[in-house]
Amino acid sequence: MMSEVDELVMEPIVRKGMERCWIAFVLCLFFGSCISIHWLSRPLLILLFYGERTRIIDTWPVFNDNWFQWSLTFVFQASNVCFCGHTFYIFDNVYFCISESLLCQLKVLKYRLTHLKLDGSVGSNAALEICIKQHTQVLKVCDLLKFSSEGVIMFQCINTVIMLCTGIFILTLCSELATYAYMMDWTEGTSDQKKKLLNMMTMPMQPVIFGGIVEMNLNTFINVLKTAFSYYNFLVAANAGGDHGK
Repeated sequence: MMSEVDELVMEPIVRKGMERCWIAFVLCLFFGSCISIHWLSRPLLILLFYGERTRIIDTWPVFNDNWFQWSLTFVFQASNVCFCGHTFYIFDNVYFCISESLLCQLKVLKYRLTHLKLDGSVGSNAALEICIKQHTQVLKVCDLLKFSSEGVIMFQCINTVIMLCTGIFILTLCSELATYAYMMDWTEGTSDQKKKLLNMMTMPMQPVIFGGIVEMNLNTFINVLKTAFSYYNFLVAANAGGDHGK
């Protein structure tokens, strides 16, 4: 059983963990809502200020784009954007809160073990059994968290890789256009035409900086895939080693 002194010591630990969970919830809710509002408001603002009917996500337009079809497309895409966006940030929030709760439980268990005195008495045996049960329950929750989050994390990784592949493919095509422009019979053109072709050839040569930090090109994409695969093999080996240890 926990004494009043133990409760007073561990209460700040639990409160700080709950405060971090609350801060994470507010931040996820704020940024997730801002992103969803940005996606939803863009077509409406363009329609209001420029009078053009655009879509939330660029799709193949229909031949007869009337107001009914545009409204139906907007409602369909808006519902999917809200659902997917809120699903992602809710998952991140739940994952963080469960992880923070596990950390709080581990800190409580650490405090109990450091202040546990094994003297062979009934009280010490009961306290030791409580620590063992708590540790077992924490491990079970960790296994459940790992099992329940594997699919979502895998989906996010695959989605990110597909987006990177698409971006790299477009960048590769843009860089190839400069080669095709150079292979044409540009020597027969006028000075103004040569300048225009030169500008066209030099524009794709500017590096694409992802997030203002990393240069995005084919080599970067290959390095990211190699690093991700190496990290995956490390996790598989660590998991296999843990299973053999059990």
